[in-house]
Amino acid sequence: MNLFFDTSALVKYYLPEAGSDKVDQLIGSTENHVWLSELLKTEFYSALFRRFRTGELSAIQIQSAINGFEISIQQFHIQPLNSLVLHESEKLLKTEGRKYPIRTLDALHFCSFRLLADSTWAFVTADTPFAGFVSGLGYHVVNPLTS
Repeated sequence: MNLFFDTSALVKYYLPEAGSDKVDQLIGSTENHVWLSELLKTEFYSALFRRFRTGELSAIQIQSAINGFEISIQQFHIQPLNSLVLHESEKLLKTEGRKYPIRTLDALHFCSFRLLADSTWAFVTADTPFAGFVSGLGYHVVNPLTS
């Protein structure tokens, strides 16, 4: 199965927290192909260093997560962040932004996914409200916090 991870889910592969076991299982399965937006790289580092600044992670934990990320990301499929993704994100926000609190980065991840996906793909996110939104649009969603 093709699985498209957003940052909220993928970070669980590198840091032990709620949902990490499910993410490990998904990524470890030889039946699954992991896809990411190119945006995830930047957002991943931002998330790690935010946790460092708040005291949630030590310098050793940060370095371990970065080392693991930089090695393993080579095995994942990366969807480029391009003008088509940006255009689709703008359209999504124009059509759905009045009803739903869609954040910019969520829109970019989702539209990267939507441009690739067919009915056999799943969007993997640990953002429960956003998972509900994506599911409501008819896409298969895996939330490692609830699955």
